[in-house]
Amino acid sequence: MRISLQRATSLLLAIMAGILGILSRRFPGQLPHFIVEYAGDALWSFALYYVLRIFFPDKSALWNAFVCLGLSVLVEISQLYQAGWINAIRSTVVGALILGNNFVWTDLLCYLAGTILAFALDLFVIR
Repeated sequence: MRISLQRATSLLLAIMAGILGILSRRFPGQLPHFIVEYAGDALWSFALYYVLRIFFPDKSALWNAFVCLGLSVLVEISQLYQAGWINAIRSTVVGALILGNNFVWTDLLCYLAGTILAFALDLFVIR
């Protein structure tokens, strides 16, 4: 099975964004507060954009951006729901990375910024 150049590029960008997002939270003393506070969330939606691009390569960049932003907002809003079963998932490393822990309004702006950046990169550089 051959992987297309678009999917390979999307996979690489998603992995890089994930690593950078984790690193932005891992070294808070070595990075500016603004980066520590907001980069992880922007990179989360950036990575999600390219994960969607892997699974839906034939969809338009605009479709991908709207779905990415919609899913990002849904995940953030889901953090208002604090039931035992979902908090158990959130208490795991993977669960916390995917679902987050607590609702913060500014995260929505970070998701918007990350999605716009991924969309612009996809539209104007990759394609």
